[in-house]
Amino acid sequence: MKTRLTQWIILGLLILMIFHPVFYFKKRVSPYGISLIDKSESMNHAKKIEIKSPFTLKSFYFGEKENGTDIGKAILTSVKTYADASFIILYSDGSNTKSENPIKVASKLGIPVYFVFPELTAETNKGFISVYGPSSVVEGDSVKLTVYYKTPNTAMLEMNYKNQTTRKKVIKEGILDFSLLPSIGKNNIQLNLLIENDTADRTNWALDVKKKRRLLIISEIPNWNYKFIKRYFEDKRWIVESYKKDEIKHQNLQEYDMLCLLDNPDKYKENIGNYLKEGGNILVVSSASSSLNFLPVIASTVSKYSGKLPESYYLKAGGIRRNTKALEILGENVGYLMPQGEGTVIQFTYLELWKLALSAEKLYPENLFEKLMGDLLRELTPDEIRLSYSKKLLEGEDFILRFNEQKESVKTFFWDGQKLPITEDYITIREPLSGLHHFKIDLPTQHIEDSVMIVGKPGDKMGIDTLMLSGIGNVSGGGEWNGSLKKQDLNVKEREIWINLRHNWFFISLLLFFLFLDWFLWMKKSN
Repeated sequence: MKTRLTQWIILGLLILMIFHPVFYFKKRVSPYGISLIDKSESMNHAKKIEIKSPFTLKSFYFGEKENGTDIGKAILTSVKTYADASFIILYSDGSNTKSENPIKVASKLGIPVYFVFPELTAETNKGFISVYGPSSVVEGDSVKLTVYYKTPNTAMLEMNYKNQTTRKKVIKEGILDFSLLPSIGKNNIQLNLLIENDTADRTNWALDVKKKRRLLIISEIPNWNYKFIKRYFEDKRWIVESYKKDEIKHQNLQEYDMLCLLDNPDKYKENIGNYLKEGGNILVVSSASSSLNFLPVIASTVSKYSGKLPESYYLKAGGIRRNTKALEILGENVGYLMPQGEGTVIQFTYLELWKLALSAEKLYPENLFEKLMGDLLRELTPDEIRLSYSKKLLEGEDFILRFNEQKESVKTFFWDGQKLPITEDYITIREPLSGLHHFKIDLPTQHIEDSVMIVGKPGDKMGIDTLMLSGIGNVSGGGEWNGSLKKQDLNVKEREIWINLRHNWFFISLLLFFLFLDWFLWMKKSN
């Protein structure tokens, strides 16, 4: 029996289906952009415009019938929808009321974001607000935002926070405070100046609320050390908790910034060891068992010291490890600070710390315990320095940045790329010119970069957050859209194409076609 050509083809296709090879190749995509249109309530007075581009645009709308405006999410969702787009054109007033700061989103995007300032359909009364307040606080802190306003006549100042609105009537020019108790995490607070129910000016204030630090004291029986340590940390606004030794096995120790051991921790040494390995800090104020090999230093028996300090505990010979820093008071070593794994152990050799909290009948000029613990905490868990400044000012005003620590804590300050000296407990830029300015500041625990918009006149872009839009454009490599984009300005994307023959409809259709053709030829030959 002679085999037909169609049968050979069918056999070959079936073999391919059995092994289902996957073919992969990349295809260069013609550059195109995303037209990202804000349809939120704050854009009701903006004209409907047609954005023209030398490249194809895919429209993406956001904000309509939504509770709040999330520009950052809109940018990410549009890029996820059109993964090989080469750029974005954003038509929005920059009013972002929730989620992550869009400027941070744009900085990680990898494609330029251009923006178009909205055109208002009606004349908007002139007005201006400048907001001054902190960029971060600790949980439980109340926050005061100071608003400087300027308006021709009567207006309304409005603060929106978590679906709650507070309004205050204002006249002409002045200063007004808004107070609130923010929740933990990233918060966005919107402040509007309303004139005849139109938004004359707007500022979005980003506020980061940090959790309080937590201390766990492990003590079988509370003693004087326990009382003084607890009171000290509570005065520093830490959350202080205590458990008996047997309860530690059931606790998640990584929730705590520091553990304080006032007893022999033999029963839970594995838990403590794991806590150290993962970067925990342990304060040892006890003569710990020599079997605890995760503790780098072991305190020995009491020795008498005929000096300025009362009796002290000293270390065994060879007990001090490398990279050890002594904790010294008046020339006497009262403890040692040592790295252990990813964490740190502080072993006190003077075990009656509570006595250091007393002034020893005024023989010492200061509270030795306070000084010792203050130096120690600054090294282990340095407090974040909270900054206060205004993100938008009128031309002719000074930019002032204040921080809640001494100037020695601020390492460097750059304004528009220029390093400036720090001579006071605050930083002042005298009457910066109109436009967007950038600054960055290096602190012991953080590196902050932000922008300041200097508005040339009270009526400049009323109701539009030019700071937000300009920031999005600058960090992404875009800017204000002028329609002159060229192909060489863009990174041409490549689309990945995967073909699995077993799941490819063209391949299956081809197989069915040859099966039908072979059946047809067989039927024709049979007749």
